Amino acid sequence: MPAAVCANLSAMPSRKFKLRPDGRERLELRWTGSFVNTEVLLDGAVLHTFADRAALTRGERIETPKGKELFVQYVGGLAITYNGVHVPGSVLDPKAAAGSAAGVTYVLAAMSLVAFAMRVSGGGASENAIGNLLFGILLAVLGFFTGRGSRKTLGATMVLLVVDVVALFVLSKDSGFPTFGLALRAFFLYSLGRSLTRMKQAPPK
Repeated sequence: MPAAVCANLSAMPSRKFKLRPDGRERLELRWTGSFVNTEVLLDGAVLHTFADRAALTRGERIETPKGKELFVQYVGGLAITYNGVHVPGSVLDPKAAAGSAAGVTYVLAAMSLVAFAMRVSGGGASENAIGNLLFGILLAVLGFFTGRGSRKTLGATMVLLVVDVVALFVLSKDSGFPTFGLALRAFFLYSLGRSLTRMKQAPPK
């Protein structure tokens, strides 16, 4: 293969996937630009090429040489199933969604613990500092169980965050509308909601 062609292939964005959690990375998708000429490769052989992002968004069922079925689609990320089972690491993989939700929850826990440290170092009200500490610890525990795939725990985290939004709104009504704080919490709620939708692909725990 000419050196120029090799250089172009190596420069193409790509992602590799395992078809099974304990397998090797046999599946690869590579593309140019905004998912233009997206190639689907299995064990190095091209099975299908999507001409553009619109074609990838529509999705395609692809038969492998051994008669198995791959389904590839762009849904804000690469959604891939192999014989009806979500491929590990693809955007709708329940385990990946659980890990993403746990990460968001840990960020919230860290923010609460930072607020606790700032209140303590600044000599703030002790009851507020303790509230931040307990809230951070609770979120960390919820994040742990969410990461293990618990949809109920993720739901509890979202309820807790809604309560926090209401409390923030009520407590700050005399000091001005907390636009940034509410917008940040809304973003976290949206992220958690998306993860919960994806986690529903798996049996509940």
